[in-house]
Amino acid sequence: MALNNQFLQHLIFPRETVESHNVYPYDLAAVKDRHRLDFHPKITYFLKLKSDSLL
Repeated sequence: MALNNQFLQHLIFPRETVESHNVYPYDLAAVKDRHRLDFHPKITYFLKLKSDSLL
């Protein structure tokens, strides 16, 4: 993960440290054959953390 001026630039999937590539998020079509996912600097992404501990 890289931050430039407080913005996310890309996300790296450390495949060599994962036991199985058949689990989330490695089984998603968008990241299945990727090591790195780059984000466009002119697009805003809204992310939501789904966790019961934050309720």
